[in-house]
Amino acid sequence: FKWLPAFAFIVLTVLQRYLTHFIHLAAHRVGPPGFLHGVFPSGGSERTVVFFGLIAYFLWREFSGRRVTAIWAGAAVTALAFNEGYSRWYLGMHWTTDVLSGWFYGFLLLALFILATRVIMGPARTPDEFRAGDPEAARLGQPAVTPRAEPANQ
Repeated sequence: FKWLPAFAFIVLTVLQRYLTHFIHLAAHRVGPPGFLHGVFPSGGSERTVVFFGLIAYFLWREFSGRRVTAIWAGAAVTALAFNEGYSRWYLGMHWTTDVLSGWFYGFLLLALFILATRVIMGPARTPDEFRAGDPEAARLGQPAVTPRAEPANQ
């Protein structure tokens, strides 16, 4: 399943582009002064949540599987999404509800893609599976070190 992350990003790119465009057409509303075309929901806020969230999920799934790492990855994605949404609002490009709905919409798409990944690939590896049975490394939270074979004395 090494092809799944690339495939997920291709599908996500196409899906979010057309869904966001459809929402802009269906829920057309006037934006702030200077940005009078449809701005609901904030596509930039949505894309930040869904793309960085999916990148963080795939990296966490591949390299860690630990709860603490997931919390830090989620915090980083939240900070990036807040920065994007706040800048859109501060610059007057979107109303507050546009940004909030962009975050919510992005979270829904992210949850959908994470769920689909879990259905196809199964749950992420546990930290114990990363350590390959080294109890001391598991206790200390370190990666396992496999012993090297000693060369035979000749």
